[in-house]
Amino acid sequence: MIIKEINKDIFDKFALTHIQGSYFQTSNYSILMNNYKYNVMYIGIYKENFLIGASLILYKSIAPLIKYGYAPRGFILDYLNNEYLEETTQKIKEFFAKKNFAFVKINPELIYSKIDTKNKKKEVIPESKKLITHMRELGYQKLRNNLYFEAMLPKYNAIINLKKFNKNNVNNKCYIKSHSIINKSLKLKKGSLKDIKLFYEFIKEKSNKTLNYYEDFYKVFNKNDMIDLLLIEIDYYKYLEIFKNKLEKMNYERDIINKDFLKNPFNNEIYLKKADYDKKIISLEKSISIINKKLKQEIKKEIIGGILTIKQNNKVSLIISGINKDFSTLNYKYFTYYKSLNYYKRLGYSFFDLNGISGNFTEKNPYKGLNNFKLSFNPDVYEYIGEFDLIVNETYYNILWDSGKLRREFIH
Repeated sequence: MIIKEINKDIFDKFALTHIQGSYFQTSNYSILMNNYKYNVMYIGIYKENFLIGASLILYKSIAPLIKYGYAPRGFILDYLNNEYLEETTQKIKEFFAKKNFAFVKINPELIYSKIDTKNKKKEVIPESKKLITHMRELGYQKLRNNLYFEAMLPKYNAIINLKKFNKNNVNNKCYIKSHSIINKSLKLKKGSLKDIKLFYEFIKEKSNKTLNYYEDFYKVFNKNDMIDLLLIEIDYYKYLEIFKNKLEKMNYERDIINKDFLKNPFNNEIYLKKADYDKKIISLEKSISIINKKLKQEIKKEIIGGILTIKQNNKVSLIISGINKDFSTLNYKYFTYYKSLNYYKRLGYSFFDLNGISGNFTEKNPYKGLNNFKLSFNPDVYEYIGEFDLIVNETYYNILWDSGKLRREFIH
């Protein structure tokens, strides 16, 4: 077996159609990351002159004469073939030791367990459990558990089988919110590069990436038609009509509650109901005021949010989504995701990766809201095997840890 550098075309031909393929392991992603302080190389893993594996390696110098590498979503390799794994690991160590690397970081998209979120139980795959033990024996150091997104990429992912996706297998709350009467004023439409700047305004507070990053991201993946920006457009005339009708109905219902309250001023249940209606009516009046201002400015329709996705083979992956804060009371997320899922189902895709969720499924989870939202679409939840550092030079690796350089590089 030999490891050698290969060109972009050989790498893409192998990686783009491989069962372990990921948009992280594409030349598109390498072009993007090359703009953000990473150097790039592609390696091929050959056995008897046959290409059996490959990887994009991002790398940088982290100390004088010391480098580290990163294979996002891991080497494209049959990890369960012990012979391949053992030989590949040894050859990768030798290859990168000659280039003054301390380690190579990987986080393979290999399933460790399937999560039953209702019963909070894991169905661990025995082969994956053995694999982790074997990798440790070969010099891979397993890193943090990544329960709360501590690592480079999420360890727990929610994935929807689009072939089976329909209104009958989603949470009732999800279906009701995605079909709310308010959503009749919303429309999902396809955006382009010129819309990224506007979209960034909706996501900048939840992302540590810059506008330039998302513009570059769109450009490099759009060359192969691998990226979509789906935008939410609101029709203010329809929206205003819906809200006026809703306000009229709520005022009528509140009048009835107020009469009950005057008769029973010390009834706490009626008081709380009255307070809730007061709060909702104030919110509605605020929304109507915002719409009237827009219409006075002759703004009849406007983009108020969106979702960015990557398409590869038969799978769609969510990158990020966001909305204008003025419309945070709308159930836009349910509408956007539900419409997007049906959109990609119609196009013939098989899977939609909702991206990371927290591995804590208790009521104390600080990411409970995120989990509950994504789980309402009834996805399959998988735990991957995690993040590992393949130590190439132990002396260099220890120097980097002792100096604090690794913590500053990877822990934010």
